[in-house]
Amino acid sequence: MSRLRTFAAALAVGACTAAVVYATSRAIQVWLFTDPDPRTMAAPTRIAFFWRAWVAFYAGTLATLGAYALRSRSPEAFDRWLPTLIVLTAAWTTLQGLVLP
Repeated sequence: MSRLRTFAAALAVGACTAAVVYATSRAIQVWLFTDPDPRTMAAPTRIAFFWRAWVAFYAGTLATLGAYALRSRSPEAFDRWLPTLIVLTAAWTTLQGLVLP
């Protein structure tokens, strides 16, 4: 049961990381690159979405692996910070959606 809980907590961290990375890359794209993306001229218009989603998935996978190792070593400290991470993720993605859609 302990491994299952560790894996579930690691997946939660991975999901939070993927959401933050996606929201951050979207905010950077809107804020810095206001010109049309040259990749979208030759490819379908949704290529930027898939690129951001792929990068977010990759970062989330790496975070899941790291979080599993961290929680295996110190579950009490890890569990203490997990709710804070979830709240910060929700706040950041909401802020990005409102300010830089």
